Amino acid sequence: MLNIPATASPVHPWLRSLNLSYVPSETTTVLDEVASNLLECFHLHGHQVSKVPDEKTDVLITTAPFGEAVRWRDALLFTGRRRFGLRHAPSIYTLIHSSQGQFQEMLKCFAEALDKEPVDPKDFAFPGLVPDAYRVLVEQGLRGGPILSL
Repeated sequence: MLNIPATASPVHPWLRSLNLSYVPSETTTVLDEVASNLLECFHLHGHQVSKVPDEKTDVLITTAPFGEAVRWRDALLFTGRRRFGLRHAPSIYTLIHSSQGQFQEMLKCFAEALDKEPVDPKDFAFPGLVPDAYRVLVEQGLRGGPILSL
């Protein structure tokens, strides 16, 4: 567990305590450790962490496998409200674990694709993405490099 000191009051007046819930999908040992430490840090800083989302939940944290499309019927983005009987849609953050090799391979793939003149949309075709999704990946990559495409 990380030893991060909690502050007595928010740094900015617009900050507020959050209610979070962790709803993992596929995980790895690394994701389990990261999620545990992350939730502990939130708790230490005065946020509420619950096992089951409820009407007070502001944030859902979930997991997904690296490089694989998540079926929309399984994605909390589309099913979270109904699945937990919520009247509102919490913000959703997804933790994804990749190996160093997978990460470097994808960065190299995007770097090579972004260097082409003109870019080839086929280089940006990944499972689960709509055919014109390449536009966003290219725009982000040209703006900030392969890391933003990734």
